[in-house]
Amino acid sequence: MMLHNALRNVRKFHGMSVNDAAAAMGMSASHISEIERGKKRVHHDVLEAYSKTFDMPISSIYLIAESAEASTNSAAGAVRRKIANIIDWIGTD
Repeated sequence: MMLHNALRNVRKFHGMSVNDAAAAMGMSASHISEIERGKKRVHHDVLEAYSKTFDMPISSIYLIAESAEASTNSAAGAVRRKIANIIDWIGTD
């Protein structure tokens, strides 16, 4: 599962820089950056911090991560993938 991509997309969707998100979550910017690049494991405390900072349930973060990997073989999979792509596009700097 690509949780690190989902976390980056959530942050970008909300228009926050890595520095702003790190300050809001009480973490270092380098730690956030390493997590979002997939260099560090995503632990539950990180998910809780994103959940609280961006006012969304952890289950929604998992849904975004799963949607990014969804198969396009089904109509539902295609829709999930398109939604994930739109979120990624919105968050593009």
